[in-house]
Amino acid sequence: MEEHLRRFRYSTELNSTELLLIHFKKLVSDIYSDKQAMEGQTWNLSVAHISEIPANTFKGLTSLKTLDLSNNQLVMLSPSFFDDLKFNNITLYLHNNRWDCKCSNRGLLTLLKKHKNIKLGSAPAICHTPYPLKGKRIDQECDRDECMEENDCDDMARCENTYEGYKCSCAARGFKGTGTECTDIDECADKSTSQCSKIGGKCINTLGSYKCECKTGYTGDGKLCKDVDECMSIDCGMDGECTNTLGSFTCDCDPGYVANKSNICVDIDECEMKTHTCDAIANSYCVNVKTILPSDTGYTCECQSGFRKVGKSCIHEGSTGELIKILAMIIGGFLGILFLIIIVALVYRKTRSSEPEEEEEEEEKTEESPVVVAPVVGMPPPVDFAYLEMPQNDQGQQEEEWGEDDEEDTE
Repeated sequence: MEEHLRRFRYSTELNSTELLLIHFKKLVSDIYSDKQAMEGQTWNLSVAHISEIPANTFKGLTSLKTLDLSNNQLVMLSPSFFDDLKFNNITLYLHNNRWDCKCSNRGLLTLLKKHKNIKLGSAPAICHTPYPLKGKRIDQECDRDECMEENDCDDMARCENTYEGYKCSCAARGFKGTGTECTDIDECADKSTSQCSKIGGKCINTLGSYKCECKTGYTGDGKLCKDVDECMSIDCGMDGECTNTLGSFTCDCDPGYVANKSNICVDIDECEMKTHTCDAIANSYCVNVKTILPSDTGYTCECQSGFRKVGKSCIHEGSTGELIKILAMIIGGFLGILFLIIIVALVYRKTRSSEPEEEEEEEEKTEESPVVVAPVVGMPPPVDFAYLEMPQNDQGQQEEEWGEDDEEDTE
């Protein structure tokens, strides 16, 4: 008997219904070695470690009246099992198994109610799942799994089956709401929840989540972005210089130049951009020229055909009246300037001539003021040191020495 059960347990591990049926029937035939026993009214398959009964196992066994399947590992009995026994008035012993009592068209309670010819034995068969029905009889109650049917749960919610009902809850991450209505959480709106780089990174919200990318001008995985130095590969041309900035760059062009779509500094065409003043000169047109110095205008005004340039005007060639008019304006302007210079000179001269008169007045005032003369003090008579109280001999001797000195000097 144990050897037969071992073989059957091995057969249930095979993924073939046909092999399972063969081994199951072999198990039964080994248990009931004679044909009479096989066709008997009672089959005892208790404690046979059976977890599944193949279809057509009991088909044709019309004399079967009692079937004991207790103390096994059965979870569900298929509709074909009941169909095989529909001609029998049979008693089933199903206790001590792991019955699933979900309500459905293929559920135990539904099949037992449908097949009135099948009765359960005295020992009650108890539900093992779902949890709310654990301990309940399989022939009295079942649980309808509303989560497997159409329900009010949002597509982004989880449905949890409960006894005689169900519960909806939004996905734990990325959604919020009541369960019957769930809305996506914008993780990018709250910078504290996003792990994207603060410099050069951007957050892109997705359904139930988000992703990080680097902005243009940066490189990285979005969570860490580094600035790209575009000036390493971009040349703004001979008339400009590339300056790298965070996430971008600029072409600093020389005066009179501007960067085009290819980031090359080119000469500004003032004639095309209408930034010239040639329209104020009659019979002239604008000619763009290259800017060399910062003071250059970048354009020049040329006279139309049949006109010639006189000063800042274009006059008709051979038009004496226009020429005289232009010359008169030029001469008049020159004379006006000369007149202003003369006036300025006269005023300056008058201002300078008034200064000596002021100086003479100051001198007269100085002469009229009293002069203080200091008193003259008499000087003492000169002292003749030669005739002071000196011995006469010494005096005569000195005179002789002085005389000798005079003679030596004369010689």
